[in-house]
Amino acid sequence: RFHRRFPYYGDDRKLVGHYPMMVAKVQGPDGRPVALHRTYLTKDGVKAPVDEPKKLMKTLGMQGAAVRLYKPGKRLVVCEGIETAFAAHFLTGLPAWSTLTASLMPDVFIPEEVEEVLVFADNDLPDEHGIRAGQRAAEKLAQRLEKEGKKVRVVVPVISGSDFHDVWISRLDQAHQQLRAA
Repeated sequence: RFHRRFPYYGDDRKLVGHYPMMVAKVQGPDGRPVALHRTYLTKDGVKAPVDEPKKLMKTLGMQGAAVRLYKPGKRLVVCEGIETAFAAHFLTGLPAWSTLTASLMPDVFIPEEVEEVLVFADNDLPDEHGIRAGQRAAEKLAQRLEKEGKKVRVVVPVISGSDFHDVWISRLDQAHQQLRAA
């Protein structure tokens, strides 16, 4: 969902300003809402220049939860971010869900009717311990789902430090350049 003008409050509970906002329902394994995810934006559609442009209203347990952007079929794409899940859908034509974070990805609930899961992992830069959180979470999910009898493929963008939202934006930029040149 989208709200055209929503107040943003800082940590001190003082009004910082009003911004457009993307609102996403987070659903638990049973399909019931467990939280709301808010992304504050600028009028140009990029993240707002505030301390926390993404906020999660936690209300109930997040175990197995996801932002279910599309109804799953026999195949489902699972990503971290909401924007990445939209991009994955546009790139593949498949239904996509967002787990919001790498830490929530390994436990996401996948419906029984889904036979194949494509995990679009973020190609995170390694942390101070050499761990790439997005890829590690995707592999954990893949291992779990394979044990459950599902076919799984983990797909990672080529460029280190990118995700499939970056891939989608790059393709759009290339298309716009070609149109301008024509």
